[in-house]
Amino acid sequence: MSWKEAPSEEDLKNFKQYVENAREDLHTIARNDAEMISSKVKEEDYKTAAEFVLDMVINSILVNNTESPRKVIEFMKKKPEKYGKIFENEAFKIAEKLLKAFEDKNLDLFSEAMQEIVDKLFGKTSLELRFSTLKDLHCAFFTYK
Repeated sequence: MSWKEAPSEEDLKNFKQYVENAREDLHTIARNDAEMISSKVKEEDYKTAAEFVLDMVINSILVNNTESPRKVIEFMKKKPEKYGKIFENEAFKIAEKLLKAFEDKNLDLFSEAMQEIVDKLFGKTSLELRFSTLKDLHCAFFTYK
C-alpha cells in the first residue's frame, strides 16, 4: 500500500463515520494510555510503556488531537532519569515520528512512519495493531491535513 496516495472516497466516508461514533471512546483510550505509561514505568516495563505511548498517539491522532500527546511526550523528555529507557524503544521513536508527521502535515514523514509500523511493529508488540487501524490513520492524515 502506498501511504502517499489518498484513500478512496468510501474509506474516507467510513473513517469520518467511525470517528463520529467513537470520538469519546478514542479520547478515553488515549487518556488511559497516558496513565498506563507511568504505571508501566513504575513496574520497569519500558517496552510496554513505549507501546502505550504509540497507542496514545494513534488514538489522539484519530480524533485530530496532536496537542495532548505532544504535552505528554515533552513532559517525559523533561524527566530522562525516569523515562529515558522508553526513548530508545522502536515504538516510542515511531510514535514521535508519526505525531510529528501529523503536526507538520508532512506526507513523506507520515509515509515513513506508517511503513515503519508495518515493518517493525506489526505483530511484534502487545498492541492490537490491525490493518484497519493503519487504514484509519491513513484516512486521518488525508482528512486533517
